[in-house]
Amino acid sequence: LDKLIIESSRYLSSTVNYIKETLKKNNFFFLDILELINKFVNESKKKCILVVKELQELATIFEHFYTDFSKFIILQRRCMVILTSSKLREAKKILGRELNLLFGSFEIVYLEEEESTLESYLFLSNLLKPLNPEPYFIGFFLNLLSSNAIYYEIFADVIKQFYRDNSEDSIVDIIENTLYSNSSWIFQKFINRIELIKERYRDFRQLLKLLIFISDGYIRKSDLAFLLHWDQKGLASKLQKLIDSSNLENLGNIYKIPDSLFSFWLSKVFKFYLVYPSNRERRYLAFKEAVYEEIALFKEEFAKEKAQRILNLFSSFRGDTLLIGDNRVRLPRLDKIKTISYPEKRFNILIGEGEEIAFVGVKEDVTQEKDILDFERITDPIKVRNLKKIFISLGMLENSARLVAKESKILLWDSEVVNKILKLYHKPIFL
Repeated sequence: LDKLIIESSRYLSSTVNYIKETLKKNNFFFLDILELINKFVNESKKKCILVVKELQELATIFEHFYTDFSKFIILQRRCMVILTSSKLREAKKILGRELNLLFGSFEIVYLEEEESTLESYLFLSNLLKPLNPEPYFIGFFLNLLSSNAIYYEIFADVIKQFYRDNSEDSIVDIIENTLYSNSSWIFQKFINRIELIKERYRDFRQLLKLLIFISDGYIRKSDLAFLLHWDQKGLASKLQKLIDSSNLENLGNIYKIPDSLFSFWLSKVFKFYLVYPSNRERRYLAFKEAVYEEIALFKEEFAKEKAQRILNLFSSFRGDTLLIGDNRVRLPRLDKIKTISYPEKRFNILIGEGEEIAFVGVKEDVTQEKDILDFERITDPIKVRNLKKIFISLGMLENSARLVAKESKILLWDSEVVNKILKLYHKPIFL
């Protein structure tokens, strides 16, 4: 900022003087920031672009944020305003209510953020150069960070500071400095989210308890009702509050905390702040124990054969209904699962029995049209009611294979779909 002030003072003296005067204040308002833009536009005679990231969070910092900002947007015609928000439902309400943007020439653009495991892997690996951690180490953080670029940059800086040959100890130190330390940016971000829930809802204690249960893996509505001893109507009301505030997603009969890092923080950090509010030492030990246990479970599952990991995933299903893409799919409830290998065809078939029969083809390399046809020929002789056929491609997937699967009424999951389901059931993703 000092360098910017020095270099700009020759050309924008009035604007720079305003910045200096504003910096002398103990507290400043959002109006001060908006006035800075007005000064710049008037003095430079140029147009400008203002990008506001996560507009809801600014509203928690500045009083009268929406009132001041809406006036600015209407009056300042030489500044393009771009507002971004990851909380879609809440942002829609703000656009129609607090900012009342619907009467002007405003455009709303929705960006569907598709997570690509390969892109995320390459992005994190590039940030960590020259370090070359073990695959499970990278996988552990990919599970947490999803596709949030800010998280990646923060964690990459801390990883470079604390990475050692003993990956388990490194991970604990990294988590401690990014999530457990109450002075860290992420801790403060998440605590602020908790404070918003407290301010908005009288029953915030129950809502936080509900979030913690979900972060611990109790993702089904029936499980939550049983564990919390709440009636269905009361539970539904609380779940809806969390959905409306963008802290929860409903994926069928399963619920998910959209920000996987926030979910991890709730179960491994915040929970122990509630359990041990005044006992720092016990809280810290509980945190470390929980993280070490999580690492051990992750590492053990990550090392297993891919077919075994798919089998374990299907063993987790309990007739769950899940939204996959645009389709609502009922995942089979299977009591017995066995694997049959077809080396000549280079794929395995899992056969599951329970409330229904399921055939699951698993191929680790390129899936072609021929593979789907082979899978159909092998399973076609089986004529039973409630038969479900799923083919999982963990490598590249040719478009022709998708078409054949659709014609044959076979559910076809690529690696990205599988990884989303794995994360939902708290299991390591495939790299």
